[in-house]
This record gives sequence, structure tokens and C-alpha cells, in this order.
Amino acid sequence: MHGHDERLTHHGGSSRRVGSGSVRRLSLAAILACSVFVVHIGAAAAYFSTTGAGNGSVQAANIVGPSGIVASQSGTTVTVSWSAATLTSGVAVQGYKVTRSDGTVICGGTTLVTTLSCTDSNPPSGTYTYAVDAVYNSWDSSASSPSITILTAPTISSEPANPINSTSASFSFNGGNGTAYQCKLDSGAYAACTSPAAYSSLSQGSHTFSVEAANGSSSGPATSYTWLVDTVPPTQALALANGAVGAYLSGSTLYFRGSVAGSFKLVDTVSDSGSGPASAAFPNISTGGWTHAAETVSTPSGGPYTSSTFSWTASPGTPALYTTTAKDLAGNSGTTSLTFVVDSNAPTGGALTVNGTAASAAGSTSQISNSTNFTIGSRTDYSDGGGSGLKSSVLTVQSESLAGTTCGAPGSGGPFTTATTVTGTTQPPGIVAGACYVYTLTGTDNVGNTASIKTTVVDNAVSFQVTQPSPAVATAGTAFSVTLTAIKNGATDTTYTGAALSWSGDPSSPSGTAPTLPANPTWTNGVATFNVTLTDAVSTTLGVSDGTRSATFAPITVSPGTFAQLAWTSPSTTSPAGIPSPCLFTCTYASGFGHSQTWAASVSVTDALGNVVSNLGVAVTVNVTLGGSKAGTVTPATITIPATGAATSTAPVQYKSPASGNYTDTLTLSVNEYGVDYSSQAASFTQ
Repeated sequence: MHGHDERLTHHGGSSRRVGSGSVRRLSLAAILACSVFVVHIGAAAAYFSTTGAGNGSVQAANIVGPSGIVASQSGTTVTVSWSAATLTSGVAVQGYKVTRSDGTVICGGTTLVTTLSCTDSNPPSGTYTYAVDAVYNSWDSSASSPSITILTAPTISSEPANPINSTSASFSFNGGNGTAYQCKLDSGAYAACTSPAAYSSLSQGSHTFSVEAANGSSSGPATSYTWLVDTVPPTQALALANGAVGAYLSGSTLYFRGSVAGSFKLVDTVSDSGSGPASAAFPNISTGGWTHAAETVSTPSGGPYTSSTFSWTASPGTPALYTTTAKDLAGNSGTTSLTFVVDSNAPTGGALTVNGTAASAAGSTSQISNSTNFTIGSRTDYSDGGGSGLKSSVLTVQSESLAGTTCGAPGSGGPFTTATTVTGTTQPPGIVAGACYVYTLTGTDNVGNTASIKTTVVDNAVSFQVTQPSPAVATAGTAFSVTLTAIKNGATDTTYTGAALSWSGDPSSPSGTAPTLPANPTWTNGVATFNVTLTDAVSTTLGVSDGTRSATFAPITVSPGTFAQLAWTSPSTTSPAGIPSPCLFTCTYASGFGHSQTWAASVSVTDALGNVVSNLGVAVTVNVTLGGSKAGTVTPATITIPATGAATSTAPVQYKSPASGNYTDTLTLSVNEYGVDYSSQAASFTQ
């Protein structure tokens, strides 16, 4: 075999060559005297055998192999393989050691390998042979592989751009120490190729080209190149950046408010599922009144890409079709065009009625008094059918101060110092009288054109102011002067000429005499002064109103008038006829009092109106006289009214009717002592 080293080596001794096929016979003593001998006939003597007795002989067994040694490269690994070596007796050797020809032990340096292959990873460049030693105890037999030149990774000298907008690709390559090349694309198998290697009709997406040097069955490490095929143009989504003034983008139509100056920036969101976004180009606008220079924006990486400012002056021209261009990283481009449309028309159709009055562009006004919830009658929101479209139609209310008949500035007073949004026709809570309320319906389109109508409700706070005696005391039946002043929003309403007054808190006297309270006093410059006469000796609080204005008096303490007469007070009875009315100065049962019925009443000294007086100063004895039929009985015949406190008897007078028969009895009161003479009073009972 080529490269076979026909040498038998004894580990630790010398070697010598002997004739092929020769056999040496030695005496047993000579054999025992030699510690080592070697016979070379293509195999090594590995053990001794003895036969017979006396003078004996010995024959050395041989190591046959290894043979068929092959070194082959794949990538960066050289694999050395061989056929097994054995002793001539058929016994297997103990193992193998593999050494590269530069002296590097590849396998079996410390522990022999027992397999029939060995790998050399990442050997340095060069040309080598590999020696395989078969070992049995202290003997070995060696053979070498043919020489092999280590293959290296080729160099790719030209390749397509990455990414690229082409479905063809060509690669040039060289080097690698081989005699040929193998190429593959993506996950395909390696096949023989030459430089340049060309490909066509490539699919969209990522591809990888790999090339390796080859020499027979050996192939070296590959060199690879990955690139992206992208021939699909990017797409665009245009929008206005925040802060646009007077501009609105709807689909591919850009509306601008031409009546005033404005500005905007375009934002181009470029989408590309292949190589990715690269830039957006915004051309210049040369139309009169407009300012914008051509620019290509490539930051931030991947977008979105925001233009510089587009601006215009009032009443500019309308730009022609405007086209932006987006590019991806492979160089593909896509375009989007915008149509510019001027919109200087405000929304139309808004209508509003509050407190029965229609709002107008110039503003309208209505009056109401002391209201907390006047009505928003109807509302029609604005529309914008011919331009950029309606952005909003908003109804607000804002209050103003109200002094006399003059409304203040918006927000100067009242509950809504800032404009408050009204939902539908529902009034917001908090309305109070004494303020002005401005209702404004505003329609705004998407470029900022506006239209509005408004109406003001003057909610007057009107009342009466009372001027009355102080301290607030009066005598029953005696007139006193009162002044009413008409008040409007905190000031005298000099235009007030009066309306019918109604009164409350004004009871009649015990005798039924009503107080004197004027219904239509005379008003002068909003002021009326008149007399009031109260008749009931109680503490009372008067109220007065004309249906809109009102006032409440301070409590008035009414005292009884002068001592005038006697009166029956606090009457009670068992009669089914009950208590007649009146039953004060007189108390008359014309019929039906009944039999064996009782009637009782206290006796009081009153003024002429029946109010019980107090503190007579002397005790008064009242005589009670039974007259008429005298069928019943009365007790006591006299009663006493005390000198101090309420002038009412300490005990009641009690009458009891007869048990049967018809009758008409009368009771008469009289006083005539100490110079006191009160009018006599009577009670009559009839059955």
C-alpha cells in the first residue's frame, strides 16, 4: 500500500529487518537470553509461543494492518478513516493513534481510540498526510493516508445589493484551495457551479447564497451571503400633524380655509412589508400665496415622515394636484396625490328659541322675572354639506351681572361665569333671578369657519321692600302707615305702576271684623305709602304680593284696644245644636237647645273688636241675671274678673236647661261698680 511503513517497532528497543517469510529457530536458552527480537515481514511479532521440551523454538505473531487509510474534508473538519488491524492470529489490536504529518496527534494521544475513524477540527491551511498506528501492548504497526490539501472558504467578490428591487442575482467568487466549487440557494442542495453563478425569477423576501470549494469528495467551509428581494412599492397614509390651522384632510382631499392665513404639516406613514420604509418626498408648491419648498424626509428611521410647514396667506390660489412619493430601502417608490379645495363658507341652518324668543346673528333679548327655569323651546343644529364638513354645533350659556336694567360683561356675575355647554334643550341647573343669560349656538366646520346666533334672557329679580313702624307694634283697630317700594335687580323700579295686591297673615278680630289692607294703593315712581289697620290682637307676620313681586313684613305685635264691653269667651255645650256663630257679645239659640243640656262660658272684658283686654287695675264683679221663661238654672249669680292679667272671669257661668217643656231663657251680664259701666251682654236659649 502507498505510504505503508513496513516497520515493526518494539516499544523501548531497536528494530531490525528480516527476510520476508523467513523463520528463525533458536535454542530455548537463546530465546530466554533475548529480551526482544523483531522480524519484519509486513507484520509485527506480538507474542511468543513455545513447543516441545528441551531445546525449544518460538515464533512471533504479526500485526496485520491498518489499511485503506483515507482523509476527507467536509467544511472545517477532516475525517480520517481506515480498515481494522489485527494480529495474524485474528486477535484485535488494542487501539489506534492518529498523527497529522506536522506532528500533531489528532486522536489516541492519551487513550487509544478503538473506532475506525478520527476527526481533525479546524486544521490549519496546508497539505498533510495522516499516520494511523495500530497498537498491541508494546508493539505497533503504522500506515499513512495520501496527502490532502486543506480547503478554505471562498471569497465572494461581487454580489447583489441588500435589499434590491430585482428578482435576478449574480455572484462572483474565487479562492478556497479546491479544484472546483459547489453552490446552493436557500435550503437547496449543493451542486457544482462556476463563477459567476446567476439566478433569476427569485421570489419576494430573504434569500441566502452559499459557495464552498471542492476537491474530489472533500468540500470546504462555505461562504454565504443573505439579501432581500423586494420589488413591491411601499404604500402611504397621509394625515395632518397636530396643530394644523385652517386645514382638514378627508381621504385624498385637503380642504383649506382661504379667507384667512393658515398652515399645516403633512405626516406620511409609509408601510412596506419587505425592505421597510426609507423616505417620503414632498414637492414644492409654487402657487401664489403659498409657501413650501421641496424636501425629502428620511428621519426617523422607518417613519412616519413629517414635512416642514405648508403655509398660505389670506385669499391664496388653489394648488394643482399635489403628489407625494414614498420610497422603501430597496428603491421601490409609491405615490399618493392630494386635491386641494378652498372652503371659506360657514355652516348654515342653526336655529334656537329661548324664553319664547328666537336667537339671531345680531342677538335678541327677552325679559322674565324671578325665574329659575325658563324654557329652551327649540334647537336646530348647524350643518355643512358643501365643504369640509361640520366639526361641531355647540350650544352654551354664560351669565352676566344685572344692575337695574343693564347687563354686565360675559362672566361678570350669575351662576355661569364661564360658558357652560347645554345638552339638547335641557337647562343646566343653577339658574337664579337677578342675572342675564346669554345663549349662543355656534357651528364650526373642519377648517374653522364659524357661524353663530345668540339670545339674551334678562331674568329680573323683582320684589317689594317694606318700610313699617319700628318697633313693630300696633293697636287693634288703629291704623298705622306702611310704605312699599318696588325693587328691580337691587334698585327702585321707578317704572312700576302697581298691580292688585294680595295679603296673607291678616286674621279677622274675634268679632269678625276684617283688617284694612289696600288692594290697589297709589304708586309714584315705584313707591306706595298707605295705612293698614289690624283687628286681631295677636302677633302676626304679614305677606304681600302682586303675583310677581312679594315681601314679608317683620312680625307685628297687635295689642287690644280700649276696654269697651263684656263678652262671652271660651263657650262650651252639651247641646246637639253646638255653639252658634257668633257667640261673643251675644250668643243666641233660636231653637233646639234641648232638655237637660248645659252651656258654659267665661266672661271677659274686651275692646270693641272682641279682643280680651288685660290688667283692669281693679277686680270687677259681674252680675248674671236669668230672665225670660226662667225654666232653667244658672250658676253662679255673680262672677269676678281679676284686676291683673287677662280680664277673664276666674270661673265660668253655667246654664242648664229644663228637663221638659218649651222655654226661652235669657242670661244678662251687667257691671255697675267703682264707676265702671260696661255694656251688658246676653245669651238666650230656646226649645
